[in-house]
Amino acid sequence: MPEIFPFRAVRYADPQSLGLRLAPPYDVITPAQREGYAARDPENVVHLILPQGRPGRDERDKYVHAGELYRDWLARGVLARDGAPSLYVLEQRFSWEGQTHTRRGFLARLGLRPFSDGVVLPHEKTLSGPKADRLQLFREVRANLSPIFALYADSGEQALLDASTAGQPGVLVQGEDGVANRLWTLDDPALLREVARRLQPRLAYIADGHHRYETGLAYAAELDAAAGASRPGGAHHTILAYFCSLADPGLVILPTHRVVHSLPSLDAQEVMRRATAFFEVTPATGLGERPAAVTALRVQAALAAAGNERATFLVLANSGSWILKIRRDLDLTGLAGLPKLRELRELDVTLLHSLLFEKLLGLSPDSQARQENLRYVKSPDEAVSALGQGGQLAVFLNATRPAQVQAIAEGGEVMPQKSTFFYPKLPSGLLFNPLDPAERTDGA
Repeated sequence: MPEIFPFRAVRYADPQSLGLRLAPPYDVITPAQREGYAARDPENVVHLILPQGRPGRDERDKYVHAGELYRDWLARGVLARDGAPSLYVLEQRFSWEGQTHTRRGFLARLGLRPFSDGVVLPHEKTLSGPKADRLQLFREVRANLSPIFALYADSGEQALLDASTAGQPGVLVQGEDGVANRLWTLDDPALLREVARRLQPRLAYIADGHHRYETGLAYAAELDAAAGASRPGGAHHTILAYFCSLADPGLVILPTHRVVHSLPSLDAQEVMRRATAFFEVTPATGLGERPAAVTALRVQAALAAAGNERATFLVLANSGSWILKIRRDLDLTGLAGLPKLRELRELDVTLLHSLLFEKLLGLSPDSQARQENLRYVKSPDEAVSALGQGGQLAVFLNATRPAQVQAIAEGGEVMPQKSTFFYPKLPSGLLFNPLDPAERTDGA
């Protein structure tokens, strides 16, 4: 793993205000939700992560405005900086599918390293648009406003941190969807040195935040170029990151489902007949004659009954419903267009996009990337509802597993977009990471 640094975080000075001032990551906030967070509190973090320009100004003004707000909040004491370099333990307690889960990790500065170094590994593709947007924000605010989400192979480091929080209440904030966030600050120098030392030889796998990580690399290179020298010891060569163990029992990955729409003359029955070239196709039982009225619970039950030993999909159309399983006798190594890495070649989303979408429906990889005939939805209910609103096929997947994320990242490959959805999302606004090139990476 690249270097992990304790740091002096900037955060809201009044912990009691956090319930009004936190927000989800910028890329999952709808315009309507953005307005709701903005109205909740004039100093809600959404004003920074999704800023708006002022009347009569150009497009760049929204980024300038965010930078001005950030510095104004610091000057007025809305935000304050911690006095000692620290690591910050974050616990998130939440419910999913009727069970209570607890995910624990810690927040720190992560030393930026190019992916080619092989110590920070991506698992998904990125797009240029979001990176350009975030780079403008980095330039004006000069701080990380939201953490990326990184996974690592834990060998007792989290237990070491947890032992130091025992008996301490931490700061509790009720977040979105009933998620209880609790944050502890650990500033014992000996503990911090030991954790950093033990993590040094590990790899870091980016779970969420690929665009922000790549933006961090670009921003550091930009500042170094302006100074005429590389300054790897400066804080601008770090990014705020949350680290969670790959083995954490509360690590929940949800699938992202697909809706096919606007294809001329799509005949679902004919598609299923042709699908037998690649899949075992069987009618889905227990879903009734009107798939558009199926509930999310019945979708989940059908997928669970089908199992996950092979790539498996549930496909709904207004004319029927089917379970698709990759054929046992299908030689994937002999199919053109599939990746060479076995773990990526056998991944559910890879086979869905390559076989069903590309080979059977004729959607080119570029068309899929532009989402010309695809919608991505988190909720099964939303996918089912889409069938009554112009959708032609609703395709449901099982979730990608943490071991698959690790194997594909270590293999030097990336998954198709929307292959993972780590739940719950990390809140924005708990901590900010200043990116001053004159500051040491540990914030001292």
